[in-house]
Amino acid sequence: MSGNSLVGVMFATLAAEMADPDRFRRGRAYVRQQAVLEVDVDPGLARVEVQGSRSEPYVVTILTRGVRRAAASAATAGRLNALVPRPEDLTISCSCPDWGDPCKHGVAALLALGEQLSEHPDELATWRMTDAEPLPDEPAADDEPDLDPLDAFFGRGYDPPATAPLPARPTRLRSIHTLDLTTELVLPALDDARAALARAFGHR
Repeated sequence: MSGNSLVGVMFATLAAEMADPDRFRRGRAYVRQQAVLEVDVDPGLARVEVQGSRSEPYVVTILTRGVRRAAASAATAGRLNALVPRPEDLTISCSCPDWGDPCKHGVAALLALGEQLSEHPDELATWRMTDAEPLPDEPAADDEPDLDPLDAFFGRGYDPPATAPLPARPTRLRSIHTLDLTTELVLPALDDARAALARAFGHR
């Protein structure tokens, strides 16, 4: 079995896993009766029209979680089935009143989508592909520039408050010349000492 044929089988298995047996059987009958009118594929979204019991077809949307462009390109070149989504990767909604998740129209849409993508593998890559990779000039999540220590503690962009200016330094005292110090302080003290000694021992 080729990789492209395997994609269709995997989508059928996916639909059988997601739907209850009765809705799966009825959805498969819609595909065999060629009630699927149109399948449009865009990145992350497939829009499918399914003719039901009313005159206007029901519209089914199939949203998928994307994979990175590099992974999609590699899978297209190699194992195409690696791009087939898992149930948790899909969100299926329909314009019909059926509460089933998915309803029979959703099953038919998923089966028809698998057939189309197996025939056009480039559409499978388009559907699953996303441009989530960082731009060349944009740092990756694990390549953040080192934070300033203040930013690391207070948060990025921290602006410390302005500090008050330091008070002006006091005016330097005028130095006293050594001769002035001797004249004004030392010599009078010596004179007072002599006078005190003279009084104590009597003047001779």
